[in-house]
Amino acid sequence: MIFDQEHAEDGVRAEAMGQAGDLAAFEAFCGRFGARFSRVEPRRRMRSYLRTLLANPGPTNSRTITESAGERGSKGVQRLLNAATWDEDGVRDDVRDIVVRALGDPWQGRLALSAERFHRRGSSSAGAVPTNRSRSQSVQIGLFLGYASTRGIGLVDRELLTSDAGEVNAHDTAEFGHCRYEHLAWQMIDRAIRAEVPFAWVSAGRCFGETGELSARLDTANIAYTIEVSPTYVVTTANLDVSTARSAVDQLPPSVWHRISHPDESGEYRVRDWAATDLRRTGGVLSSWLLAGRSISDPSDLEYYLCGGPASSILSDLARVAAGTRAVDACLAVARGELGLGDYQVRARRAWYRHMTLVIAAVAYWLIIDMAARGLSTSHDSLAVRPARSRPDAGAPWW
Repeated sequence: MIFDQEHAEDGVRAEAMGQAGDLAAFEAFCGRFGARFSRVEPRRRMRSYLRTLLANPGPTNSRTITESAGERGSKGVQRLLNAATWDEDGVRDDVRDIVVRALGDPWQGRLALSAERFHRRGSSSAGAVPTNRSRSQSVQIGLFLGYASTRGIGLVDRELLTSDAGEVNAHDTAEFGHCRYEHLAWQMIDRAIRAEVPFAWVSAGRCFGETGELSARLDTANIAYTIEVSPTYVVTTANLDVSTARSAVDQLPPSVWHRISHPDESGEYRVRDWAATDLRRTGGVLSSWLLAGRSISDPSDLEYYLCGGPASSILSDLARVAAGTRAVDACLAVARGELGLGDYQVRARRAWYRHMTLVIAAVAYWLIIDMAARGLSTSHDSLAVRPARSRPDAGAPWW
């Protein structure tokens, strides 16, 4: 994680505000995006927008940004998000380059996918679907791609989920279509591949694993992955037994469970019991497993993951990568609470993308400040990083 919650509230925000107040430092960061703006006015408003996201501890909206910029009304801010000429996808690419330059690790780096819900009033916002709780309330779902390594985590991409469904349950996302989730997830991964982002694994939450489309694409591309699946997800074991994930795990003997403790990106240790069973190979070069994580205090609390990776992978590696979605979820929670991720007042699709692009830029700035506070360089030789521990032969311990 780029920082824990206490650090974010007590230390990093103060440092970020201090750096933002230093005109030279803040201008240097914003200057990385200057070529994406054809006119000086939106470039200046972009700086004001980022400054407000970084400095305001409360909700961020057109009024707070307008006050921060010293403007009389909110038309300028709305124009920045809706009508001004600038390349939001180009800024996204620049943010990705900043994050990868700071965190890049071809051996232990990983892409992590997560989804975030945004409740809106009315149903005219792009991608918003009314909830069955109230026709005056609707929900938007944003998909986010994070990049994590042992040095930290940052956000590098975003997509807005759209649906043709007429109504969505307030606590369910199935009506949006899991195929759509997995299709957009692959688009973000494919962009990272084309940009030559160095990574070894992909981890994804449950909403990305229901149809098998994403895992099939990753298998075809020979990309190692862990994707959370539901207990009813149907798998085929190496013995060609077809069963649900829950049934396959229930049949495992106690001897295959191992208690594993490993640090997440926030530096905290998570201890769970883990086990894996071989699945039928899909014909690619990757081996396949069904991974299960079980709570120590509550054995009924189980998580299931569909995994594909090199045959030399060990159980602790799979467990560590599977926890990657927790890191990006925590990063999104901080961005929502501290950087205005969900505090937008726009309805157009392009305006949503522009707001989210500037938020992930603010996250990248916080990442740089946090790394500087920890004495870490934000530009390092990723190829000099040592590879992760692996199981070189069948005689090495699986766990």
